[in-house]
Amino acid sequence: MKRLAISFGKYLIVGIIFTVVNVILMWFVIDILGLYSALGASIVVSIIFIAKFYTYVAINFLKKNLLGYAIVNLSSMLLNILLVWFFIEIVGLTTISSSSLVVLLLFLGRFIAFKKLNLLSYD
Repeated sequence: MKRLAISFGKYLIVGIIFTVVNVILMWFVIDILGLYSALGASIVVSIIFIAKFYTYVAINFLKKNLLGYAIVNLSSMLLNILLVWFFIEIVGLTTISSSSLVVLLLFLGRFIAFKKLNLLSYD
């Protein structure tokens, strides 16, 4: 249980750091460099995706399994779209409430998926 808590702490810290880096890079690439938003966002998301994976591996959070990492994260992206739609259109929540809830659920869901798929470095 202690190893799981330490792993979750690593996951949380990396998540916070990369969220801040993501916002800063989006601002820099789109607002400062003037790239088209879809192009700039694609570049930043790709950089963050790879950088986060290698950070997770470097801090011994995840095993070096890029395919497993990609499957979890691509599934999370698709669920993000579906869940935001569901909570706004079906449940009737506001966008702020829906997106906040979905971010939290998927953050926890990705951690659980990493654990269940034996991707955590201590598994």
